[in-house]
Amino acid sequence: MIGKSFFNPAFVVTAAFIGPGTITMCILTGTNYGFDLLWAVLCSTLITIFIQNIAARISFYSKKGLATTILGNEKNKILKILLICLIFSSIFIGNSAYEAGNLSGTLIGTNGILNLLSIKLSNFIQLTILCLTIVIIIFINNYKILSNILMLIVAFMSLSFLISSFVTKPDFIEILKGLFIPSFNSKNILNVVGIMGTTVVPYNLFLHAALVNKKYKDINSIKLDTIIAVSIGGVISICIIVTSASLQGANITNPSEIRGLLEPFYGNISNWIINLGFFCAGLTSSITAPIAAAIIFCECFNLKLNGFYYKLVSITVVLIGFIFSSIYTLPIQIILFAQVANGILLPVLGVLLFVLLHKKTNEPPKKNDYDKIILLLIELFFIFLCVSSILKIFNV
Repeated sequence: MIGKSFFNPAFVVTAAFIGPGTITMCILTGTNYGFDLLWAVLCSTLITIFIQNIAARISFYSKKGLATTILGNEKNKILKILLICLIFSSIFIGNSAYEAGNLSGTLIGTNGILNLLSIKLSNFIQLTILCLTIVIIIFINNYKILSNILMLIVAFMSLSFLISSFVTKPDFIEILKGLFIPSFNSKNILNVVGIMGTTVVPYNLFLHAALVNKKYKDINSIKLDTIIAVSIGGVISICIIVTSASLQGANITNPSEIRGLLEPFYGNISNWIINLGFFCAGLTSSITAPIAAAIIFCECFNLKLNGFYYKLVSITVVLIGFIFSSIYTLPIQIILFAQVANGILLPVLGVLLFVLLHKKTNEPPKKNDYDKIILLLIELFFIFLCVSSILKIFNV
């Protein structure tokens, strides 16, 4: 199922969260708030490193997937059903929301590329072709080579933002202030939650865990790989915000306006780069999200991977993403909604991690106790963000 890849598992996780949602969320954050919310990126990156290491470590010691570990040896049927509902609802709902954002991000890229080639196709036709392509890739179960190529192109675009962030000649004192002095209020709460939602991705925990035993032979390699890979993702997010902060105050409502972010470095070809980047980031994530949901579903119900139900769940996630992407014609708003929706679901993720830490594995118990204390603080932070964002949405 997993296939061979020259990317280590944690780098696959990084490539998954550096999708159109991250790019769009960071661009909007930079143009609206400058460097003020860099602290949220730093915070979400550290949280991601911590919880990805927990998930990977538990899977390494148990030699099982996370869903199987959570549900394993659970004799209380009511509690088991409740856990299945928690796992699948958080992943299925979250991945469906992500899929809408992923497809919308891919559509940004395809629209831009087709316009540059003077080819006219309606959004509905483009989405239909994209979704059929994703379904075919899922059915033939040979998506790894494509994913590797696309991740390399996304890496190229990310490097472009890194270089472009220096070209804009930012004030590094202000960047340090943004990183280490939190700015938090009712106006930027949804952006903070969106940054958390696009970095701390629930399905990445399960995806990372599924890959761990295919690649690693010792726990230290897992830790080092995760720290390096996720940190690179965090740096990329920071660079996108720093670059877009040079356009602070700009009202970005159309994807074509984003090309100005790379123009200082690439000039006229920046339009090609931004569109290609959105296309690759969106397509890679559009493939990963339904596959991760299907893997988790099969783990929950002890079903065969790549069987009927695996394909059914995958296609359902793609279909939901297709419907929402077709109904709503403002892709940036869809992507923003997807990240906020996942941010609101983060407390559920915290609960699942607590359950995992209480499961018996071969890992040292003392390490487990330290993790529980840190995870409790993170869970309280997630709950605070969740409640604050809901109050903001309903203007309470």
